[in-house]
Amino acid sequence: MSFTGLPFLAFVIVVFVVYWSLDQPSRLRFLLFANYAFYCWFDLRLLAVLLFATLLNYYCGARIACAETEGRRGNWLLVSVVGSVGVLAYFKYYHFFAENLVRLC
Repeated sequence: MSFTGLPFLAFVIVVFVVYWSLDQPSRLRFLLFANYAFYCWFDLRLLAVLLFATLLNYYCGARIACAETEGRRGNWLLVSVVGSVGVLAYFKYYHFFAENLVRLC
């Protein structure tokens, strides 16, 4: 789905209308699932990555909320940031480094 195509415009209009027709607690869940649908439009395999990142950050956020000390909160924040940046780094830079490593060998 291209950002400049008609399917994207239709998708945005549908999401906008449905979002404003829902009550407040349902809006966030709907946006989450609309986000998943948007990513699946490109490649269904991306859903697993998105689900992993969502669950990791949700779990870390819940652990931060119930942590009793500042140190534990910081540790959970570190886990969340390292996990998220790790996923980003893998999918953005893995092929670049793998190709250059093959060329060196």
